[in-house]
Amino acid sequence: MATEVIKGINFLLYVGFEPVAGQRNANLNVSADSIDTTNKLGDGWAENVASFRSWSIDADGLVVPSDTAYEALEAAAMNGTSVTVYLSTGTTGRTYTGTAYITNFSIGMPYDDATTYTCTITGTGPLTRTGEQTGEQQ
Repeated sequence: MATEVIKGINFLLYVGFEPVAGQRNANLNVSADSIDTTNKLGDGWAENVASFRSWSIDADGLVVPSDTAYEALEAAAMNGTSVTVYLSTGTTGRTYTGTAYITNFSIGMPYDDATTYTCTITGTGPLTRTGEQTGEQQ
């Protein structure tokens, strides 16, 4: 029996309600700070509890200057304004949504290849997940 997985190609990055044309890759990063709660009763083991959580998305793709979502990414980077972003897959309905700032935006202009962008989208406030919790498909 084959294991059911979500294919990465099915996830799209949206800015506002528009998918970013030319997008190739995206990584969703969620982390938490920790608070050391180690005490003398811990039998020599460190103990921690989760504290502030944060999230970011690292994305890259081809530059499509006529694309509304790409233009919104670049404008947010240039102007320091926030954007609403979604990472979503239609196959399972799984969606991650939040408000973020573009904290890194680079345009690659190689001599012999397509122009590309890379960006880091850093969340401000919560990241919300909706969609199936188990039994993912394709």
